[in-house]
Amino acid sequence: MCRAGGLATPAGACSTDSLQTPGDQAMTTLCPECGTQNPEGTPYCIECGADLAQAAAQPAGPGEPSSSPSPEVSMTSSSEPLRPAAELNGAANARIASPATYLQLERAVLVHLATGERFEVPVTQSSVVIGKPNDEVNVDIDLSHLAGADIVSRIHALVREEEGDFYLEDAGSSNGTFLNGEALKPGARFRRKLQPGDTLALGKNEKIAFRFEITE
Repeated sequence: MCRAGGLATPAGACSTDSLQTPGDQAMTTLCPECGTQNPEGTPYCIECGADLAQAAAQPAGPGEPSSSPSPEVSMTSSSEPLRPAAELNGAANARIASPATYLQLERAVLVHLATGERFEVPVTQSSVVIGKPNDEVNVDIDLSHLAGADIVSRIHALVREEEGDFYLEDAGSSNGTFLNGEALKPGARFRRKLQPGDTLALGKNEKIAFRFEITE
C-alpha cells in the first residue's frame, strides 16, 4: 500500500514524487516590449532591458494579457506562441511613420495646360524659382522652351513649401502671376496657398498656364 501522496509504478512500487500543481510551476513575467519570458521578480527584461516593474504597474488594455499571471494559470501555459523580438520591432516600425516620411511620398507637379508637359516641384527645397535662365539666381523650373515664353520674366514666380503646404508668390514679374484668374501682388506677404486643381498663369489671358497637382 502506497503512502498518501505517492504514485504507483507498473512494478507496484510506490513513488514519493507528488503531482506538480500550477502553483508549484515557476512563475514568469512577460516583457511587453519584446515578448521575452522573464523569471518572476526580475526588475529588467533579460533580453531588451525594459523596465518590468513599471510595465507590471500599468493596467493591461482591452484584449491584452496582464504581465502578472493569474493564481490558477502560469504564463508558461499560454496557448499563443511568443513572437520573436525582431518581428515585434519590425511591426511597430511599420506602424510608425514620421511626417517627413509622408512628405517624401508626395510630389507637387505643375501640368502645362497647352501641352500636358509636367514640371515637378522639388519638395526638398523651401523655395522653387519659376522663370528663365539668368545670371542672378538658379531657375528650378525653366519655361524658356515653351511657346509664348517671351511674357515670362527671368525670375517670375516662386513656389514655397512650408510643413507640407505649398504657396504661390509673384516675384515682381513684368506681366504678373495669376491664381485661378486673380492677380497676385508681388512679395511674400501676398502669397496664396495652392490647392490641387488650382490654375496658375504667368501673364494675362492664361497664355502660359498650369494646373497644380499633388501625386504620390
